[in-house]
Parts: sequence; structure tokens; C-alpha cells
Amino acid sequence: MKVRLVILLVVLGIHSLSAQIGGRTSFEFLDISANPRIMGLGGANVSLAQADVNMFLSNPAVLDSSMAGVASLNYSPFFGRMPHFLLAYAHDFGGKVGVVGAGLQYIRYGKIQETDEAGNVIGEFLAADYALTLGKSFQADNFQFGVNFKLVGSQIASYNAFGIATDLGVSFKHPEKDFRAGLVIANLGGVFKKYLPNYTLRMPFDVRLGLSFKPYKMPFRFSVTAYHLYRWDISYNDPAFAITTDPLTGQTQTRKISFANNLFRHFVFGTEIILHKNFHLRLGYNHLRNQELKFKEITALAGFSGGLAFRVKGYEIAFTRAGFARRGLTCISLSKNLNDF
Repeated sequence: MKVRLVILLVVLGIHSLSAQIGGRTSFEFLDISANPRIMGLGGANVSLAQADVNMFLSNPAVLDSSMAGVASLNYSPFFGRMPHFLLAYAHDFGGKVGVVGAGLQYIRYGKIQETDEAGNVIGEFLAADYALTLGKSFQADNFQFGVNFKLVGSQIASYNAFGIATDLGVSFKHPEKDFRAGLVIANLGGVFKKYLPNYTLRMPFDVRLGLSFKPYKMPFRFSVTAYHLYRWDISYNDPAFAITTDPLTGQTQTRKISFANNLFRHFVFGTEIILHKNFHLRLGYNHLRNQELKFKEITALAGFSGGLAFRVKGYEIAFTRAGFARRGLTCISLSKNLNDF
């Protein structure tokens, strides 16, 4: 019965949400991670765990007892130095309840000038996005099933919007080898309060599948994550560059995205280099981000990311730098198991 219910929710979610990416949905800040580990590995991952409490926000199925008591504060100055915070914590309530994860994501866009129809400045207003998440997982042999419930909000001046979303996740952990796989149906839900009555809002629905594997006695953990699996063509042909003119014949040509290019836009590649149990390096590549954001030689590193993490006296500190357009994003975090106190 539970399996049939999950399948029904997935089917209803896929058919009720149109295939939209790239600014055509609302609450897209949900897809922007402020976690250095996720950002350092390319921006998407649904298979890793290793006692990192932030990971349940990407896949609720990885939530387990190793995260109990762990609190994490993540901060990323978004473009224009807009503060982006992410708080995550997991608590073991014991008994039948077990471990429950909680997360709070908040982006403040600062003060924005308010103008009238003629462009005259008449004041300022504030804007912010936020999401409160509660997660729970259930184990069945080598599989874990999880669900996240999100209360999502957005404020622009005196206008507000609110919605409810759900993540459904599955995780498989090999009983002997360091191998994990994850599947997530993300952001199933809808909006119960709009900015304006006739304003259309959609959740940033996605389907993601990922694998992580550490070869025996090698200091590398490799990850591959596929996302936007509900839609094949996720390319964007900018009208300014999609049509070109042949200088010899004068004929116009339409730029086409090759099969291989479109295929790899669905994949994110990441590697953790485990130099010591208390010191890791992270590298990532996001092909979609590279293709959409690079501009000649100036932004050749768009889509590439790198970072590190180290532990000192029970505290874990992580730092990541990810390439986007002309400027990259920096992300830092501080994590600690509060049970140590």
C-alpha cells in the first residue's frame, strides 16, 4: 500500500506540473544551495551522507542516527552581497519517532528602490525568501526512504506568497562497500497564497538520481548526479546568439544544441579527495552551468567549483568557491555535534 501511494504521488506530481526551468517557476531559491559540500561538488547531489546533516535537505532518505545532535550554520554572500543563510539540525527523539531533521533557508535581498510610473524614486522596500523544512526517514534493510515537508515563503515589499512542498527520497547503501545511490522527487506541492490573485506561481519541481562510490584503499570518492530528468531538452537558445549570419553567403543559421551537449547538461560531476579523516578537498563540474553562463574567455571557469573541509577539536569548517558568470560564489559553514557538550 505504501509503495502504491508513493507511485501515485509521483505520477500526480509529474503530470500536474509543467516542464519549466530557468526562471519559469517561482521559489527557485530552493535549488540554490548554501552548503559548501553541495556547492563544491557541482551544485547537486542526492547520494552522499557521511554524518553531514545538511545532506538531508537534498535527499531526506540519507537522514540517519549519525546526524543526530549535529548542527550546521552555512553562509553564502549571494550576488550583490545578499546574505544567504542555511541552518540545519537533526535530533534523536528516541522510541518510534527516531531522528528528525530541521532546516531553515533564508535569503535577504536588501533594500530596493521603489519608483513610480515615471521612474521617480519614492522610497525603498525589502525583499526576502525563506523555507522551513522538516525531514524524516525510514529504513528497510539496505534501503532508506525519506520525506521532507517544506513551508516556503516570499516577501516583496507589502506582497507575500506562501506554498507547501514535499521531497520524496530513496537511498541505497551497500552493506560492505562505500557505495550509495539516491533518487529524489523534489518540490512536489503548490501555492496557497499568491502575490496577486491572478499571479501564477509554480514550485521548482525536479527529479534527481545520483551515485557515489569510493574505490577500496583509494583517497577519492566520486559522485555523479543527474537532474532535470523529467525533461530532455533543458538548453536555452539566447535569441541574441541563436541566429548567426554566414559572412560569405549572408545566409542565416540557427545554432543547434547537439545530442551529447544536451545529454551532459543533465549531469553534475563531483570528487572528494580524502587526504585525512579530518581534511578533505572537493572538486565539481556542472556542464549546464558551464554552457549557459560562460562568455568567451572571461568566464571559462563557469560551472567549475572547488573547496575544502577540515575538523578541529570536534568542529568542522568548510569553504567552497564556485564559478558562475563574471563572479563566483563563496560559501562557508561551521558544523558541530552538540552532544559533545
